[in-house]
Amino acid sequence: MINVCRENLMDGAIRAFARRSFNPEAKLSVIFMDDFMQAEGSVDKGGPTRGFFRLLMIALRDSTLFTGPQNSKNLSLDSHALRRGLYRTYGVMIAVALVHGGVLPSCFSERLYQNLCSTPTSPPTLEEVADQDLQLKLKKISEAVDITAARAAIEEAAESLSLLGSLRHITTMEGRDQLVQAATSFYVEGRTEEALQQLAEGLNTIGLLDLMKIHPSIFKDVFFIREAFKGYRLDLPVQSNAVPS
Repeated sequence: MINVCRENLMDGAIRAFARRSFNPEAKLSVIFMDDFMQAEGSVDKGGPTRGFFRLLMIALRDSTLFTGPQNSKNLSLDSHALRRGLYRTYGVMIAVALVHGGVLPSCFSERLYQNLCSTPTSPPTLEEVADQDLQLKLKKISEAVDITAARAAIEEAAESLSLLGSLRHITTMEGRDQLVQAATSFYVEGRTEEALQQLAEGLNTIGLLDLMKIHPSIFKDVFFIREAFKGYRLDLPVQSNAVPS
């Protein structure tokens, strides 16, 4: 049983999903509460639960744990959320919304999906660096016409590069390119690796991630659909011991 207020839906959902007694395999019954914490009166025969999941996926998509366009989200790094294990909780929410409610997340970037499925990805590009100030600094280094200009741009970006573990002396333009790629890769993927592991753990609470890895092309449509949050049911390729029916 989950009681939630529409105005504070995410906080209520986090408390519910974080309860020790929460069972992701059990059928959910959702009651929406008004501002006076009184039930809105709707008996949950499926409609309130699906409505809850749709609102939850929108709140999750727009949270600080993700960054990027609405239909192509990557993980952002929130150290407080990481300590609280919220990336794992969000993974459980996505899995339960999909399996129990048929509500699709439909907002992951291709890179995030491939990283979750442990499939090869192309090197991250500067366009994927969400921090605009860092992106401009890296572009300035990348577009330097000679080694002198590249070194000057690196010096300007020294503090940021140091935080990314990418600050070093270069002697060639090839070294410049390697520095830019190393900084870009760490920003886009390296620094969020622990968050990705938490999210993956949550997604696999009821075996969803295992199925994603077995059927990546099928689940790609689930996570990539551009018309997001339609909330319809999907026939999943369920294995008998992976996801409850």
